[in-house]
Amino acid sequence: MKPLIKTLFLAGIILFSACSRKPNTEELLQDDTTRHNIMQAISNDHNMAVEMVHYLTTTDASRDLMQGSCTFMESALASDIMKKDTGMQNLFISNMVHMMNRDSVMCDKTCTQISQSPQLQRILERKTKSGGK
Repeated sequence: MKPLIKTLFLAGIILFSACSRKPNTEELLQDDTTRHNIMQAISNDHNMAVEMVHYLTTTDASRDLMQGSCTFMESALASDIMKKDTGMQNLFISNMVHMMNRDSVMCDKTCTQISQSPQLQRILERKTKSGGK
């Protein structure tokens, strides 16, 4: 009787330890719902979002992605529609300023890019001297 109890007890411990195994990161990210929930949790928490932006700005793959995004934004700004439609320009700029106010990393990067562009500096100087008109 004792060997049977010991065997059942050991089987129970083995079964319990097998069931309580934590999934690794790759397994968690394979599930679309879990991955979406993780992304939502990160993007809805300011501290985690700032940390994610830090990771995005320090890895090679992310830098390539962000350069592509910047290229897209430059082409969007240079497009005929953006040049002709002042409402679109105002919407784009106000959304950009709003995002910069919420994200210090983006604000720093934007200020650095502006400081490195003589053309943007001249435009901003003209706008500030003329009262934004």
